[in-house]
Amino acid sequence: EHPDVHLCLESGVLADLCLRLRHHAVDLVLANRSPSSDSDGRLRCQRIARQPVSIVGSTRKSSFRFPDDISDAPMILPGRESDIRSEFDALCEQLAVRVRILAEVDDMATMRLLARDTKAMALVPSVVVRDELHDGVLFEHCEVPGLFETFYAITVERGFPHPLLKEVLARDEHELLA
Repeated sequence: EHPDVHLCLESGVLADLCLRLRHHAVDLVLANRSPSSDSDGRLRCQRIARQPVSIVGSTRKSSFRFPDDISDAPMILPGRESDIRSEFDALCEQLAVRVRILAEVDDMATMRLLARDTKAMALVPSVVVRDELHDGVLFEHCEVPGLFETFYAITVERGFPHPLLKEVLARDEHELLA
């Protein structure tokens, strides 16, 4: 749509990306957590989407009951630094449920592979495994009640913001996750 635009996607640690944003080395940071500090008040953080988190597995279960069927079940969980993980741990504590942790994984692509290739259940945002669910490679046992992954667009206050940023940030949540 915009032939004069050069798109460069980078991944990294949120604090480093926000520093690059402050130095105008990047125009936009997309993240699944808001920045922890904004000492000069120049960062603008906008929630752009929220996606349910599900328990999925490679075998279909005819009747899955949450939280009973995760009790002492082997699970693949996001790493301890993840907001999803800390909220899931708090929910399990509240429900007095203990799961058996088979793996703790920081990378969602690796979680997808482990969920497909093991008999363990995995805790993932459903958008991460959308294709596997559609193709019947993975099965969604349930959406975890009240557990979501939130996506943020982080920008920096500028005298002359990039003209396409407003257009991108005005898009519908479903269009952004498509």
